[in-house]
Amino acid sequence: MKLRQYQEQAIKMAVRRLLEVPRVALVLPTGAGKTVVASKICNFFEPVLWVAHRKELIRQASAALKKERIKFDAISPFVSKVPKGKYNLLVIDEFHHDGCKSYKSFLSKVNFSKLLGITATPSRHDRVALRFNYMVDVANYEDLSAQGYLSKVVLHRVRSYGDYIDDLINWANKNFDTMGPTIFFVPTLEVGEKVRKALKVSSRVVSAKEPRDEDLELFTESKIQCLISCQILTEGVDLPMCKTVIIGRNTKSKTLLSQMIGRVLRVTDDKRESNVVEPVVMWASSPALTVQDVITPSQRIIS
Repeated sequence: MKLRQYQEQAIKMAVRRLLEVPRVALVLPTGAGKTVVASKICNFFEPVLWVAHRKELIRQASAALKKERIKFDAISPFVSKVPKGKYNLLVIDEFHHDGCKSYKSFLSKVNFSKLLGITATPSRHDRVALRFNYMVDVANYEDLSAQGYLSKVVLHRVRSYGDYIDDLINWANKNFDTMGPTIFFVPTLEVGEKVRKALKVSSRVVSAKEPRDEDLELFTESKIQCLISCQILTEGVDLPMCKTVIIGRNTKSKTLLSQMIGRVLRVTDDKRESNVVEPVVMWASSPALTVQDVITPSQRIIS
């Protein structure tokens, strides 16, 4: 696999900085190849301990590290037994979680020399500072979209004067023949079931509390068109075929909104443009963040 120019630049900068300081943060947009870049960096610092909080992330990282023939362990920070070995490099996947108490407790028990944190969103909604000495940030969404490495986004803004979930459902039912594989983000399982029953397309509700491998496989194989996501699928999944995300989970967290948008940013041979659908809640006194607070869409359509 030939590396892109920005990926080569990120690798060189991260390696150089890791030789100078103990903690480096690598920031790349969703879909830009963070795992590939980080695995190349690991070549210079093995043995490596890769830490990620979701099994999907651990599987992806393990595959990349095995391809590089790197000596490594890949585990969750919630394991009961921490490896006793000495690691030249500790990699924290989705580095914005580093501010959590569970991560701080875990890191206090690990023997490592250098730390590489990788993330698309280097800030936290709770404003807890991430602990690093240097940030490698070589490309943003707008740069990579213009170069064709990430999908161009068409933003659909749906006016809502009542229940914005109903308005988003109506949008989906009017546009189901063009929206393609879709993820509909919702705040609760109750809302998810409401959406599932109302959609005209085949759909499944997925959550962190239930097994989801079968549903993801059906979605990947185009046997269901829509995944209705309840507090899941914002990170740790690779679904490049996803063409549309519907933001039915309003938030004031830039990190969370970036992650939801990120589900459609990967390009494929059949997808160079994608859709992000958000409600414009006309009655809200304290509105949530909007897509335009995170990225610059190539086109904006108001419904």
